[in-house]
Amino acid sequence: TETKEGQTETELGQTEAEEGQTEAGLGQIEAEVGQNEAVEGQTEAVEGQTEAQEGEIEAVEGQTEAEMGQNEAVEGQNKAVEGQTEAEVGQNEAVEGQTEAELGQTEAKEGQTEAELGLKVSN
Repeated sequence: TETKEGQTETELGQTEAEEGQTEAGLGQIEAEVGQNEAVEGQTEAVEGQTEAQEGEIEAVEGQTEAEMGQNEAVEGQNKAVEGQTEAEVGQNEAVEGQTEAELGQTEAKEGQTEAELGLKVSN
């Protein structure tokens, strides 16, 4: 009977040892899973940082494009002012030309009047 009890206890000890070994194996698997999850988390953090940097670069590009657009708008406004100035200069020149034409017409009338007076005097 003692031998049977000893054998049973040995079997129980062996079973407990096997259970302990199984639990150790499970613990190792859980540790590996945790390590994999940590690596995934680190990878996601790096991806997030990369996306943030890309967003920052896009923001700078957008700001640069906005500034370029603003500069082009200012250039367009300057050209419009130049065009308006040139139009005013052209208008002033047209007025001067008209004035000169009127002066020429007046001088022609004066010349005609002088010619008529000269004819009357000679008659």
